[in-house]
Amino acid sequence: MYIGFTSHPDLRHIYSERLYLITFLCTSYVLLSLPLFIIMFNKIWRIDPKILFIKYLDKPLKPTFSINDKYIYYPLWVITILSFFITIYLLIGSPLLDFLLGKSVNISQSRIEYSRGSGGSELIRGIFGNGFLPLCSYIAYSYMKMYKKFQWKIMFFILFVNSALIYGASMSKSAIAFYILSFILLKVLIEGKISNKQIINSAIIVTSVVLLMYIVTNENFIDLVLDYETLIFGGGPIGRMIFGQLVGFVNTLNVFPEYHSFLFGADFAFLRFLGMDFIDSARVVMTFVNPAGIERGTVGVMNSLFIAEAYANFGYIGIAFAPFIVALILQFFTLLLYKLPKTPLVTGWWIYIMFLFSQGITGGLFSEFIFNTRVIGVTFLTILLYFSGHILHSIFGRKL
Repeated sequence: MYIGFTSHPDLRHIYSERLYLITFLCTSYVLLSLPLFIIMFNKIWRIDPKILFIKYLDKPLKPTFSINDKYIYYPLWVITILSFFITIYLLIGSPLLDFLLGKSVNISQSRIEYSRGSGGSELIRGIFGNGFLPLCSYIAYSYMKMYKKFQWKIMFFILFVNSALIYGASMSKSAIAFYILSFILLKVLIEGKISNKQIINSAIIVTSVVLLMYIVTNENFIDLVLDYETLIFGGGPIGRMIFGQLVGFVNTLNVFPEYHSFLFGADFAFLRFLGMDFIDSARVVMTFVNPAGIERGTVGVMNSLFIAEAYANFGYIGIAFAPFIVALILQFFTLLLYKLPKTPLVTGWWIYIMFLFSQGITGGLFSEFIFNTRVIGVTFLTILLYFSGHILHSIFGRKL
């Protein structure tokens, strides 16, 4: 954008070269400081991440309690059965279900209504639907790779399909894309390697899903594809992948504090989960960028890099400290992975945590690195799953 690519429709009202320069400087700062802070923490903690990572990959997966780990197998099957009811509950009234049933509805408007409260209980959707079920799919995948037995394959298939349906219920492209791609990292953790063919196949699947959702949610998709400038630099799928986060950030710089005062923590995501007053900075930005879309109910929020939310809350001080906090959290959980035993519960839990944080980095959710209710929720449920297996193990000993 700084060198002149400003034809994106959401930049039509920004004329200040100063904002583009600040965007360039801030994103450059993040790209440089984030890895430097990670290196700094490695030095402070006196660890060599490369050696620890190689050692971790060389370790085989091991059962949690017994050779067959039936103490985890049976509780997981209970969760797998419950996943059908949770999926049905969260699909009711969703854009995906409307599309599959062939209902004549405005998909864009239906997406916004669903994502902003009509998609069921926040607890069920946030902690169980978007949290514990995907985590259990990672755990089942790990067991499937370890045992290579048919029953684990069936369990994984059910959990994967239900999790994918829940992520796709709002027709959100990024969530389901991140979910599918996260299995690449999980496979590397388990097996220590992945073939180029598997990476290419995963990329093809993700691209196909994203394009399908674009076709469904955009009536003028063919015109968009034929319009080269809009496809690459505008609001098309390629333009959104390249410029989406930057466009959101420059608009955040434009809105705060000139048109809206800094929020000072009022938009931290856990406030909404707790039922407290909550101001979504990304929603505030979209209100200024596309007020007509907000009025019609066809647009929701303007996502960006995590520094956008940090700026909306604390100004340039937030931008300065955000990479430090993100690096600290990422390295803490990475070091924790290396210290914990390599079991399916741990690998599944860690992959889900990284999945959440990756969404936070590219989705403009800096507050997710300060207080993350979903991390706390799924961690508690993972511990509960572990203790349920521990109780069964103490009752039956090594019979299962």
